[in-house]
Amino acid sequence: RKFKPWLIVLGVDCRLWNIFSENLNFSQDRQRLQQLRELELPLVLFAVEVALIQIQNGRFFLLENPERSRLWLLEAVVQLLNMPGVWSIVLDAGAWGAEIDGQMIIKPMRFVGNVPGLEDVIHKRLSAHEKQWCQPIQGAMTKKSQEYPDALVNAILRHLRQVIQRLEPFRFNINEVFAVAEPVK
Repeated sequence: RKFKPWLIVLGVDCRLWNIFSENLNFSQDRQRLQQLRELELPLVLFAVEVALIQIQNGRFFLLENPERSRLWLLEAVVQLLNMPGVWSIVLDAGAWGAEIDGQMIIKPMRFVGNVPGLEDVIHKRLSAHEKQWCQPIQGAMTKKSQEYPDALVNAILRHLRQVIQRLEPFRFNINEVFAVAEPVK
């Protein structure tokens, strides 16, 4: 509210919400997973609240989690998804160059946001052939896979700059100024 950023990226930690964790890490203790999710829920609701503030003030947000995250089923998130101007796409982080220890990964990620046209810019998927060469994400790789590839970050920022230039034409206007002097007596 104070600094009024044009874009807020909301990356909720996926480790409690993804189905992979549900089926492997907590397969024997679903009750513990539910408790941890309930502890994390205020943060998720805060992220949705921030997104709503951005929308109400004509600014932008991005919310990201894995494609098969249980986060997308929460009522508050579903309501956000149904708001006018909010879009949702799935991309493969590997299509943007994501890798762990030199090995390309797939990592399907779902982005929800309201930056006009960004969904078309970042929607990139790997082909079936490319997926054959990817390393599956396992164990400790999960944390490392949470980093956004540089190419994806650059694409988001370049597009955001274009959008903001249309809204604030002088914001990124870089002019060269040449000092000119006339001889005087």
